[in-house]
Amino acid sequence: MQKKKLSSQRGAISLFVMLSMLFFLMFMLGAYTIVSRRNQAQIQATTELRTIYSATAMDQSSKYNEKFVAEDEVIPISNAKEFSLIGTGNTFSKNGKIYTCTSDRKYQLSNDIIIDIDNDIAGKNFDLNEYLLYGGKIGSASVSIDTAGYEVLYYKGDAYWKCLLYQNINGTNGLFNPSNAKNNKTSKDSYSALVELETNEAKYKLSSKFEFLLMYDTSLTDRTFKANRYNRWTQTTNPLSVTENISGTTNLGANLLDIKLTGGKTFGGLAISSSSSSCFLNGDLSSSWYFAVGTYSKWNNGMPADSNGVAASQCMLLVRVK
Repeated sequence: MQKKKLSSQRGAISLFVMLSMLFFLMFMLGAYTIVSRRNQAQIQATTELRTIYSATAMDQSSKYNEKFVAEDEVIPISNAKEFSLIGTGNTFSKNGKIYTCTSDRKYQLSNDIIIDIDNDIAGKNFDLNEYLLYGGKIGSASVSIDTAGYEVLYYKGDAYWKCLLYQNINGTNGLFNPSNAKNNKTSKDSYSALVELETNEAKYKLSSKFEFLLMYDTSLTDRTFKANRYNRWTQTTNPLSVTENISGTTNLGANLLDIKLTGGKTFGGLAISSSSSSCFLNGDLSSSWYFAVGTYSKWNNGMPADSNGVAASQCMLLVRVK
């Protein structure tokens, strides 16, 4: 009787164990199924997100690339910043379009380009670009610029000025040649439009007189123009029409409005230099050639900027137009 009872108990235990294992297997299978489905859902969601983000990124990239204008489209230039980018390979955006300013592109001025001397030039490494308007090259590349009747003007002291001459004596072609000191518009380092004072005097002689602005950089070690380093004056005589008299008797009808260059007491306006092997014009109307404009040879590794013996590396001469 006891054996039969023991056998029955063992059978019950075995059945319980089997049922427990079966339940555990079913639980594990269910858990695995849930986790597997969750992983599949996550993978699917990730795939969908990647597809969405990829499509969005491609769409944004496509929209960005579409903003770049075609290579044959003319680039409009309307301000000093855009003008300074011509031929540099840099880009700028305007009206939802992106323009790449390589030297092989075509450009067109959409208005006069105004360069603020105090804000765009003073204290900065100035790079003259105006020569590009007249057939100047960047390296060996010619740049196509349609001026459309506009020009580059400089602003200072409530007046607008035209650059008649720019010289960087330490540039590649920094010294002027006497034969082209009046008209050398296509050179970056020895730019000159002085010939315009002869060919279009009426445009620049306002109220029976010329008004000039003469600037030099600070020194051979500080090659930047300063806002307060200049001479401003009027004279009734065209500088290209008279040669200085070293006796000091030359009368140019000069009115010295604002003389800030050191040693300016000897300055008397501009005339053709009597030192014909040194420079084209100068403002020290004696035997010296201080305040040189259009230098042919170096003086103390630069040019004589003022009568205190300061040598400069850059010079700008401007005439007032309005």
